[in-house]
Amino acid sequence: MLNFPLHKLLETLFGRVRVSSAGQQFDADTMMVAGKRRLNFRSKGEYYQVCCPFCTDSRFRLYISYMFGQNGSDGKPMRFLAHCFNENCLSNPQYYSEFVDKLESPMLIPLSEVQVKPGRRVAESDTIAVWPGDCVPLLTLPQEHAAIQYVQERGYDPGRLQRIYDVRYCVASRYSLAKDRLIIPVYQNKVLKGWQARYVGELDWKTQKNLPPKYFTMPGMSKSTVVYNLDRSRLFNACVITEGVVDVWGFGDGAVCTFGHSISDRQLELITAAFRRPARPIVLLFDPEAYAEKHVQNLLHNPRLLAHSGGFVHVKLPEGTDPGSTNRRVLRKYVKEQAALQGVTVTFNRMVCQKTKEDT
Repeated sequence: MLNFPLHKLLETLFGRVRVSSAGQQFDADTMMVAGKRRLNFRSKGEYYQVCCPFCTDSRFRLYISYMFGQNGSDGKPMRFLAHCFNENCLSNPQYYSEFVDKLESPMLIPLSEVQVKPGRRVAESDTIAVWPGDCVPLLTLPQEHAAIQYVQERGYDPGRLQRIYDVRYCVASRYSLAKDRLIIPVYQNKVLKGWQARYVGELDWKTQKNLPPKYFTMPGMSKSTVVYNLDRSRLFNACVITEGVVDVWGFGDGAVCTFGHSISDRQLELITAAFRRPARPIVLLFDPEAYAEKHVQNLLHNPRLLAHSGGFVHVKLPEGTDPGSTNRRVLRKYVKEQAALQGVTVTFNRMVCQKTKEDT
């Protein structure tokens, strides 16, 4: 743990604290955006998750960097290194002020003077993950197994999930939150970079507290540095960026996900590079409500995407629908029509000479 005093303080104030990206170093420099100085993150490093006290959050959606309150390159405390991913509560000046006071008032010394450990800067090429334990192929499970029933009830073919996405089921693990779950591997350049363990079934995560999380991400896996299904999608004539893995399963060929509706500079770099030669269009397909978020609106004007030689379009589905639960044929037809209205022709065929054993 890189900032034990901060972690202990959060535990005192908010109760249970989860640690993510443990030991990873904060790595950022400043850049000018629209005339204002902003941080350009290469790695957000270790961060702590608590349940936000300002909203109905029960899923530890308030993230606080281990560098919170430390002095930045301009000599000023970085009190902005926290964010509520449930309802964006800290954008409210009153909540933000209360939050900062909660953290700073009990401290005997300023947070900027707390000594933090240096952490480690892990090169992407050095990061090779391992499976969480004994993970078996889906098709080895009996038809009546809860995992098989779950994926079929959601409209997914267990055989396709196993063959195309290498989804497995964990029967034993050192991680309690991985056992008896679907294990969704994340590959990059054919190397296992991490995994997510998906709860088998549906719970009311939005309103009920103290439930097991829907997803458990491999400790140490930085979601902002990987793109799910990029290895396979780069073989097709268009890239469709979605929020989650089930959206990829639902849309099928050409779809990737960025694990939420935030896209890091590293993820943008990976996606645009994969679809630059030959130049092919990139389509943003988030859930409809995501487009109300300011950072998503900013993404629509991102210079890297707008300059992409293959073309960039965004598609907003009708309210109440999402890529993971909409009929694939209807979804693709809608995307093609909306892209055409923006002057971009989108197809989802495999590129010539790119056939693999998966498709035979």
